[in-house]
Amino acid sequence: MKKYLPNSAKGFTLVEILVAITIIAVLAAVGIVVFGGVQTKARDARRSQDLDAIANAIEGKKQAGGIFYSGLTSADFSSGSIPTDPKSSTQNYCFWGKTSVPPVAPITKPTADSVTWSNCSGPSADYTAVVGANIPADATKVTSWTICAKQEGVTGGVECRYSKL
Repeated sequence: MKKYLPNSAKGFTLVEILVAITIIAVLAAVGIVVFGGVQTKARDARRSQDLDAIANAIEGKKQAGGIFYSGLTSADFSSGSIPTDPKSSTQNYCFWGKTSVPPVAPITKPTADSVTWSNCSGPSADYTAVVGANIPADATKVTSWTICAKQEGVTGGVECRYSKL
């Protein structure tokens, strides 16, 4: 026959519970930081893919035998819509164009701080716009262009694509 001591307690002590909670909290904090970094890298990768798609669509709109580009439409993209920045509406893909004939080199790569990414103001260009439908406008005779996106994963990072002269 087993004897049970009247003062013996079953269960966990307060210290054991606090240690377990602390370990869980540390693991959760590390997981959140790592997951946030993965999301940032994924959005930057999408921006890079979007810039490639926009650049290819714009080059496809170069008028045959000419030096001018006509405007984009949603039909120019396999997704059925013109790409937009994956994070927010305050950051856009920006289009800057030159209208000089013969075509001149596109604008140089801007810095993250030299552009207002909500409306694409910043670098000196003949034509400035947020990438969207009918960009560049058919009435504007753009001969060379630059499109850029602000990257999150790189401090001050900007990624650009340029017209093929």
